[in-house]
Amino acid sequence: MRALREGCLEAARATEEFRYACAEARWNAARRASPELDALPALDRHALVGLFRTLEQERLEATRKLVLSRHFEQMPRGTVGEMGVIRGEIGRKRGHKPVRWVMKNAGAMVQRIKPVMLMSPISVAQFLPPGSVSFDLLVIDEASQIRPEDALGVIARAHQIVVVGDQKQLPPTSFFDRLADDDADNDFDEDDTLPAGATAADMESILSLCEARGLRQRMLEWHYRSRAPSLIRVSNAEFYGDRLVLPPSPLQLDPDYGLKFRRVPGLYARGGSGLGRQGTNRIEAEAVVRAMAEHARAWPELSLGVVAFSKAQADMLTEVLELERRRDPVLDALLREGRAEDVFVKNIENVQGDERDVILISVGYGPQQAGGRLEAMTFGPINGEGGERRLNVLFSRARVRCEVFASFDPGDIDPGRVSREGPRVLKRFLEFAQSGILDERAPTGLGADSPFEEDVAAAIRALGYLADPQVGTAGFRIDVGVRHPERPGQYLVAVECDGAAYHRAIWARERDRLRQDILENLGWRFHRIWSTDWFHHRAREIERLRSALEAARAATANGIRVRGANHGADRGQPHGEARVAARGEAREGPLDGSRDHSLAGTQALTRDAATADAADGHQNLPPSVSPDGGASFALDHLALVAPAYVRAAPAVRSSLEPHEAPASQLAGLVAEIVAVEGPIHIDELARRIATAFGRARVGKRIAAAVEHAVGLALRQGAALVRAGDFVMTPAQAESPPVRDRSAETGSLLKAASLPPIEITAAAALIRAESGAIAREELARATARLLGFQRLGPELAEAIRQALE
Repeated sequence: MRALREGCLEAARATEEFRYACAEARWNAARRASPELDALPALDRHALVGLFRTLEQERLEATRKLVLSRHFEQMPRGTVGEMGVIRGEIGRKRGHKPVRWVMKNAGAMVQRIKPVMLMSPISVAQFLPPGSVSFDLLVIDEASQIRPEDALGVIARAHQIVVVGDQKQLPPTSFFDRLADDDADNDFDEDDTLPAGATAADMESILSLCEARGLRQRMLEWHYRSRAPSLIRVSNAEFYGDRLVLPPSPLQLDPDYGLKFRRVPGLYARGGSGLGRQGTNRIEAEAVVRAMAEHARAWPELSLGVVAFSKAQADMLTEVLELERRRDPVLDALLREGRAEDVFVKNIENVQGDERDVILISVGYGPQQAGGRLEAMTFGPINGEGGERRLNVLFSRARVRCEVFASFDPGDIDPGRVSREGPRVLKRFLEFAQSGILDERAPTGLGADSPFEEDVAAAIRALGYLADPQVGTAGFRIDVGVRHPERPGQYLVAVECDGAAYHRAIWARERDRLRQDILENLGWRFHRIWSTDWFHHRAREIERLRSALEAARAATANGIRVRGANHGADRGQPHGEARVAARGEAREGPLDGSRDHSLAGTQALTRDAATADAADGHQNLPPSVSPDGGASFALDHLALVAPAYVRAAPAVRSSLEPHEAPASQLAGLVAEIVAVEGPIHIDELARRIATAFGRARVGKRIAAAVEHAVGLALRQGAALVRAGDFVMTPAQAESPPVRDRSAETGSLLKAASLPPIEITAAAALIRAESGAIAREELARATARLLGFQRLGPELAEAIRQALE
């Protein structure tokens, strides 16, 4: 106040100063009460973080020891029975019984000793006899690679399953399976009775079967393998809807990491071409081997893998590599076995499951003349069914760097000439590897927005170019995209017209600047045509358009080049041996050869497989953290849930007894209650009316009065229907409500109070949502849906009678 009176403080700041003074007073009082607070300003935050890290590591180690100690505490200590069998086998020097025999005769104790088993489905069938052990939880990893017939045996032994896999990866493949499928197709008779639905034998993997059965799905979105986001960018966009979470990487701006493209002047040898062994590209193979030699000198600490699109090209790579290693001792040292991860050379068909720090890819396919264009749109297995899945496997093999070697420009690929998805995905992958820009430049199939745009597109086609209207996705489409006449898969120019899309834009900034800036930043050459100029000076505008197209064609003679953000910047990094030492020292921890698993696009599906009761309930499991820091979750199965039962609460202002009230008044109460609770048993109806009059019990006179009121309401034409002891409205009779009584108590939970029409409706709902179901399981599921936790004899009989 003194400061205000003396003019030292402005009135507008008085409130702020007062609050500051109060806070300071409280802080001083706290310091006097707790003198240790005075040490906070001098606290070393680095030391505090270091202490936390130490304590956290100690806690994790203590938790591991605690789990082990508790397991050892429950270890069986017996010497007879099953433990006698186990101890006898342990004491044998030779002549041990087979594992299957031990599991059959002492499986329960073996499981107590070893509660967690890591086995393949085939090993389970081989070593665990049916009935010997059962599992609380079964986790199936790489489920897309496991056939249903291999997995169903172990699923039958488990109460719950978690199925982890990726439908975008390769399925199980077998030449003999394909032969069997062909024979089955030939034997098909149109007159045969078709099954009601697909069986397990129709599914390519256990993952497909679980999806077909409607198990709950969850995508595990964290991706860990790729140290540079560009390595997974195409897969993320093409296969996972950009849903993968890619942690930021310190390597993502380093030009030595990520996805790279190398074009080589290679020639692909087709049959009878005289260019070498059929199906190979020796020039490209030699370029890959030279890159391997460079890798051996500059990056020996990084593991290496080489993948070819075909078996023939993989064999050619191996042949050239063997010749070169005889002349190059450094390369020979890299290829020697004994490292944490040895070098491999494989084809695209058998690389799934492998990963390396660096992956070199040899496409192999290419032109047949030096400097020529790609003529045939054939890329081996990529053109077949599921070719895009093979590419997805290939794209995600590298951890820090992936270099793609091709003998053609990505723009040479024309997806319009093939029917499969593989070539289109390959084109996008190569374009991204070359430019670093992931842009979906594809026609939408939509027509032009206006006759003006149609006229412009016709003029472009008359000049000898290909014109696609409405290129792009909803919300951001180019009016006309002009394609290269010789490389139809490559766009030259984005032509924008001031048509409908232009006039729909709200702001001038969006219309005249932002769209163009965005397109040019993405690598498009931009050309604007105004409608008034087109109509009044058509010849001039066509000439201007022709000049723009020719300039774009000349500028992109060697493909579209996009200037990156770091173009020409001097990053000041060391080079040569010094650079290798610096990088090796910095990477010693995270890139020491340890496997860094990826959760990219993985789907987790769960299902309780023990009983139908458990299937109808909620089965929750806590999250479990995997060694690489990822988390997988088991989610409760989707279940039918009925709305909660709602009781009517009519209010009556009367001093009369219910049986003394006018029958017309009671009839009105009956209609009000039935509208809320119908179908309702007439005894429950009497209880609601008695409660409305403030009575706790229903006597004979009240019951008789309610019975009379129901009859009166029916005779007077009220919208009511009576079926036995239950009263309902016509709408409720036509479409009976199904209600959850789990929160109710008292007489509502008696089996006699359940309307048969509601039981039938609940069963019909379960049948509709679940398909064919056994009668016993249907009865339990019906009871659970109606809110009953157990199926007692009276309830079971009521449900049985209603269903019959």
